[in-house]
Amino acid sequence: MSILHLPTEMTHTGQRTHTDDFGLMFYNARFYDPALGRFASADSLIPGAGNPAAWDRYAGMLNNPVKFSDPTGHFPFLAVAASALFIVGTTNLVANHALGKAPDFRGIRIANKHMNASSDSIYVAAGIAVQSQWSNPVLDSRGSLLSGKGSGLGIAGVSDAQMVAYGLEGHDQTDPQVAVQAMEARIQRLHDNCTGCSATDLFIVAALGQNGSGFGLDDLRNARKRGYNWAEYFLLRGEPGQMDGLLRQNLSGLQYDTQLMLKLYTLDVHELINQGWVLPSYDEIEWDYVDELISLELTQ
Repeated sequence: MSILHLPTEMTHTGQRTHTDDFGLMFYNARFYDPALGRFASADSLIPGAGNPAAWDRYAGMLNNPVKFSDPTGHFPFLAVAASALFIVGTTNLVANHALGKAPDFRGIRIANKHMNASSDSIYVAAGIAVQSQWSNPVLDSRGSLLSGKGSGLGIAGVSDAQMVAYGLEGHDQTDPQVAVQAMEARIQRLHDNCTGCSATDLFIVAALGQNGSGFGLDDLRNARKRGYNWAEYFLLRGEPGQMDGLLRQNLSGLQYDTQLMLKLYTLDVHELINQGWVLPSYDEIEWDYVDELISLELTQ
């Protein structure tokens, strides 16, 4: 007997329900039992380990489904944010691209919509593709809970302070064309300061730098001091006490501001190339080295 009878297989926060078939709902990483109010299998991750409720690996939505939702099956979001993500069609993206499992096809569509493969830089397009996974009209509005001066807005994820640094003060970063200019300025100023960089170094700098707050001019200087030994730099960022250590580790198991950004960016660059974009230095980039950095076991 079915527990729930719904006119659609999709629920309000994006989960696919199979309650008419076998009583469970699919939350991407695992199944949820709405009759018990618990997941059918244990979470393979412990998000927010400082919260005692997170250690109940069968608990659904931190045992508070009114306040939280869990689009990925791994990590509870405030329900209003999770619903907003679903409304703009990003639930699958959260589960796939955000975990480094696939290119961000939604972000790539956004890049193709606002940029031109025949004249614009693939470095910038890939940055827009990665950053737009966290954008949507609801959360990007000036009146939203994410619109503080320190928060990134628009498809490039640019804060007000960054707009000033990029020489775009007074422009609205929620305008897609302005966002593209901001992403171009973000990557270009890093490339301009990448003294002695190889094609591989320039690619890695763009991959990390498109994240804005995750990699800036000071970080580039630190990398240059180490002769652009990126493995050493990644290991340094993963040491205990560094903001990019365990607390900044993504659900994918990759260090957020280094490995994950490099992986997401690489996935999107290759998909853009498949769609006709050109990376002039492609043959000069050491792709095996890039893959080694992504899979590097970091000290926590």
